[in-house]
Amino acid sequence: AAETAAICAWLINDSKVKTIILCKPAPSIHLLIPRNTAVTLCGAWKFLRDHFHCNDVSSQFVICRHIQALRMKDANDTNNYIGLHISYRDRLIGMGAAYSDEEAVINLLTSLPSSPAWQLFH
Repeated sequence: AAETAAICAWLINDSKVKTIILCKPAPSIHLLIPRNTAVTLCGAWKFLRDHFHCNDVSSQFVICRHIQALRMKDANDTNNYIGLHISYRDRLIGMGAAYSDEEAVINLLTSLPSSPAWQLFH
């Protein structure tokens, strides 16, 4: 009886969290996720991962272009700039692509602001 109650409580909580999380994606993505009750929250996450996790060369190229397009606006943008770079780098490495420390340093330094205060680093 206690085990059945625990399972029922887990199913109810899983359903509630799944409903909350599925409100966030864009409508076009929302339509891709199975809506039946047999799909748990974990199943929905796995579906999204399998659908959007690409490891092909074109995806790696797109991420490399994003890294190259990053530009730090000013000193106040440092955390955002570094955070985006780290996120893109992790995605690229997660795909199995080579991304050396030297490449990271070059990309970071060439994306600094072009104002006179930053010229020392160019």
